[in-house]
Amino acid sequence: LSGRVDIRFEGQRQGKTYTYALTDLVTTKTKNPEKFSFKYFQKLEGTISFPVGFEAMKVYVKVYLKYVKKKDPVIDEIFAWEDLL
Repeated sequence: LSGRVDIRFEGQRQGKTYTYALTDLVTTKTKNPEKFSFKYFQKLEGTISFPVGFEAMKVYVKVYLKYVKKKDPVIDEIFAWEDLL
């Protein structure tokens, strides 16, 4: 399987709601962190850094497969931040 993943973090900072894309938060040198390609499984690793004062509340995950003609994601999930810790 190959494709791309769109991961976004939603949360509060100074009383306002902000959403940040994974690609904007990656602090390690990772080439194309949103792309994946694997046969059985793939471990995605890296370090992200949130802006000072940002409190994550939700994580949005959309997965798009490379060879699927539909433009819709094959996975479209929302996770509560506290459920992931």
